[in-house]
Amino acid sequence: MKKLILSLSFALALSAETMTVCEVDASQKPVQGKCFVVPAPVMASFTSFVNDQKTSSVDADGKSVETPKYASVWDMIVKHFIGTLVMPILDRYPTPEVAAAKTAADNAAKQIDAAKASALQ
Repeated sequence: MKKLILSLSFALALSAETMTVCEVDASQKPVQGKCFVVPAPVMASFTSFVNDQKTSSVDADGKSVETPKYASVWDMIVKHFIGTLVMPILDRYPTPEVAAAKTAADNAAKQIDAAKASALQ
């Protein structure tokens, strides 16, 4: 019996008025019953929000420059998904690679603290 491995990635179908977000299977096809449609009025609110979000920085001449925080509604959704769901889950339930990197970082921090302490002696 073959197993179908589902990848929890998203397929995006954009139109001028709505957005559909779906779970997709291993062949990147939407899984029946696993889609969410963002209605046009909500998309209009999302678009207004994205258009209002700016990031300020200083250019090489010292002038303040405002740039868009998000490239699109999709960019906003992906960044929010990563920042509020993916990263906290990886912190709590790290992959083996993340766990190894955290251990290495902890060991490096201890070495730095030891070097600072020995510099004071």
